[in-house]
Amino acid sequence: LLQRERIIIQNARDIICVTDNNLNILRISPYVESALGIPTQRLVGASCLTLLERNINQDAIVKISAAAKGSSGSSSENFASSFEGFLKTTAGKALNVLISLSRVPKEGNLILIFHDITSLKEAERLKQDVVNMVSEDLRSPLTMVSHIFEKFEQGLFGEINQDGRNMLSMAKQSTRQMSVLITDLLDLDKIESGTLRLATTSISSQQLLERAQVLTSDQARQAR
Repeated sequence: LLQRERIIIQNARDIICVTDNNLNILRISPYVESALGIPTQRLVGASCLTLLERNINQDAIVKISAAAKGSSGSSSENFASSFEGFLKTTAGKALNVLISLSRVPKEGNLILIFHDITSLKEAERLKQDVVNMVSEDLRSPLTMVSHIFEKFEQGLFGEINQDGRNMLSMAKQSTRQMSVLITDLLDLDKIESGTLRLATTSISSQQLLERAQVLTSDQARQAR
């Protein structure tokens, strides 16, 4: 079992740390050197808490310390938990990590796995920036265009012939469709955050087909 553990630690692409109940590092994966720039020999015997950015890791430090003392819910059975934290590199960079913590009382060890999620978190922030941009920068122009279409329909810019009214109707429908797409994108963000509430209702399938016909009639004629 110890040999298998050593092989896993040596070849892992995460930082795997085995400590005693005082949180002193017994074994740590060599990946820590490339991830944090700290030689493994400097870490063996040191507290695993030295890996953490203390000023932004209070919650993680409390959970790890509680696990070491056996106060996480059960002192007689194995347990595992996961939470986020930040590791510090020798270059001064903070890595956002998912910390998986397991306690093995019979062996008197804690096993901590630090999985780098910095890129994932950055992607989530970029996605949120896109959602915010869609909400703020696209909705307002679409609203303005819709108001202009309404003024044309009201005859504020002169009389419009039948062909013009048909084109205006298609333009309005396309604008509404774009608004629906924007709303769908914002709703997707709400679904992921668990804040969306669904309200079901009936809708005419004939109306749906008529809308689709209006939106695609030009393309259909051009494609014959």
